[in-house]
Amino acid sequence: MLEIFSKMKNRFHVNSRLSAIAVLGFLSVMLAACSSSATNESWPGLALKGDTGYLAHNHFVSAVNLATGQKAWQYPDKADTKLLFYGDPLLDSKGDLVAAAYNGSVFKLDPATGALKWKHDGDGSKILAPLVEGPDGSYYASSDSGDLLILDSAAGTLKAKIHLGKAVAWGAMAADAQRL
Repeated sequence: MLEIFSKMKNRFHVNSRLSAIAVLGFLSVMLAACSSSATNESWPGLALKGDTGYLAHNHFVSAVNLATGQKAWQYPDKADTKLLFYGDPLLDSKGDLVAAAYNGSVFKLDPATGALKWKHDGDGSKILAPLVEGPDGSYYASSDSGDLLILDSAAGTLKAKIHLGKAVAWGAMAADAQRL
């Protein structure tokens, strides 16, 4: 019997280091899965202008100096669990920063200070993709109800809601000088 095992061992050579690494890797993955560390609840969105990056992620919109890595500001000051930012913030043609939260809220912020210019509370439908600025200067957003929302850029009021059907668009819209 030992002779058979010895022949099989030589025939099916297994590197003991490789086995040890595989076992350690498996145990590491299992232990990491059992940990209770904080998790991300959203996908980060990013807009860039000059040496500043604007990040919309989890419960905040932040401005970060790209040269130093220092956070210049964040909105809101404290986490609001009702807010989750999924899409890229929009730097519009007037230089303002606009970010849409998953709960349907839209925020227009001063990109230099993070001060709130206006807030649109939404109608309860979720905004699924980044906002775009249309040819008319309005902000456009797709919602989980199958509606295209059109917001006035000056006041944040809902100008129109166009029902597009049962299809829900998770992707970002594109716009040029004439159309969406």
